[in-house]
Amino acid sequence: MAVQHRKHLILPTIDQDEATGAWIASARIQFTEKLTFHNVSIQGSSMFRTKREAEKHIVRQAKEWIDERLRSGGTP
Repeated sequence: MAVQHRKHLILPTIDQDEATGAWIASARIQFTEKLTFHNVSIQGSSMFRTKREAEKHIVRQAKEWIDERLRSGGTP
């Protein structure tokens, strides 16, 4: 499920660890700045019992990354 946040596109990827059954999340964040396309990858640092929990966590983490980027002077 792709999510838009402050002119950035968040593309979460959720995988299940076969050994433990836990869910692990990562995401790509895509945005354009000054006519340049950017594609940033972030990796979740936790494992979750459900796929939904993992997805909610990585989307929240991606939004925090975006908000911090914009606070520190990046443009949307």
